[in-house]
Amino acid sequence: MKKPFISTLSEVLGLALGLYIAITANYSGWDFAREIIMGVFLGYVIGLVLSWKDYGALLWGFMALLFALALEWAAGSQKIRVLDNLIYASSGMFIALGFQFSRKQVFVGGMIGVVIGCMLGLIKSQYYGYANLSPGLFNALLSSIRLLIFGMFFGSMYMALFGSYHRKDDLG
Repeated sequence: MKKPFISTLSEVLGLALGLYIAITANYSGWDFAREIIMGVFLGYVIGLVLSWKDYGALLWGFMALLFALALEWAAGSQKIRVLDNLIYASSGMFIALGFQFSRKQVFVGGMIGVVIGCMLGLIKSQYYGYANLSPGLFNALLSSIRLLIFGMFFGSMYMALFGSYHRKDDLG
C-alpha cells in the first residue's frame, strides 16, 4: 500500500518544526535529537489523522496541549517548555485515534497512570516546564494529571498493537 502524500508532507513539516525549535532553543546532544524526534512523531500523528479524515483527533491534541499549558501555569513556570507541549499534543491525537474502539482499556491505562502519578508526586520532586515542585499534595495532583494522559496514551497504543482494534472503514 502506497503511503499518502499528506502523511509524508506532515512528517517532513514535523521534522522541520522539531529542527527549528531545537536550533532556536540552542539545544545540543540528546535534547536536540529528542526535539527532532518529537517533531517527526507529531507530524506522523497529524498525517495519520489527516489521511484517515478523523478530524476530532485534532481537537483531542489541542485539548491535551491546553492541559500541558495549564499544568505549567499551575506549577508557576515562567517560560513554556516546547518539548513537553509537543509530547502532549502528539499523545492526545494518538489517544483519539483509537478511543472510540476501546474506551474501557484506554481509561484503565489512564487510571493506572493516575495512581502512579499520585505516588510519584508524594515522594519525588518534579519539573513542570521550568518550575520545580517539592513532594506534596499539589505535586501529586499535577503529576496525576500528567500521567493520566500518558496512561491513556499507552492504553491506546496497547490496544492498537495487541487488541481487537479496527477502524470503521476496515470492517468490510
